[in-house]
Amino acid sequence: MSTPIFCTSYFPSIEYLHCCTQFQQIEIEQWEQYPKQTVRNRCFILSPNGVQCLTVPVKHKSGSKTLIKDIKISYDEKWQQQHWRSLEAAYNRSAFFEFYKDDLSIVFLKQHEFLIDLNDDIFHWMMKKFKHSITIKRTESFNLNSSFQNLSNRKNNFLSLTSPKAKPYPQVFTNKFGFVENLSGLDWLFNTAGN
Repeated sequence: MSTPIFCTSYFPSIEYLHCCTQFQQIEIEQWEQYPKQTVRNRCFILSPNGVQCLTVPVKHKSGSKTLIKDIKISYDEKWQQQHWRSLEAAYNRSAFFEFYKDDLSIVFLKQHEFLIDLNDDIFHWMMKKFKHSITIKRTESFNLNSSFQNLSNRKNNFLSLTSPKAKPYPQVFTNKFGFVENLSGLDWLFNTAGN
């Protein structure tokens, strides 16, 4: 099989990460046109008020067809501080947030110009913390017949493979909301250290 192609993702979901770890090498699609309201600039965490969506604001003209590699992050609002406060509220009581937070803040609070660069840094950081060695490259061109196009799950916006039903693990707000599946991989990391 040719190298699988995934879309870029902001703090990818557990299922996304599970799919990636099935391979020694993957490619990140950089030539697609930017689709709004997808995992490319958003992730989901379990907050004290339930599932919360964290969205990176981007500079994107309505109706324009901008390639994902050219999407710039907007810093007009203080979204990094907002996201960080949300992560602290959601995970300060988790078993391992204290262990990872200083290291994560270095990657997270850096002012990346492009969304794909932020996502790449986050993805590399997450793979390192999950102790998974993987070669990650960006696509050289866009191909309608690529594995990304043929195998992508349009609802979740990434290459979808058959992955096992998530086994419940301890979450900070399980008593309040029950177990919530397929949140950002941060949820699994902060609650279980990836074990």
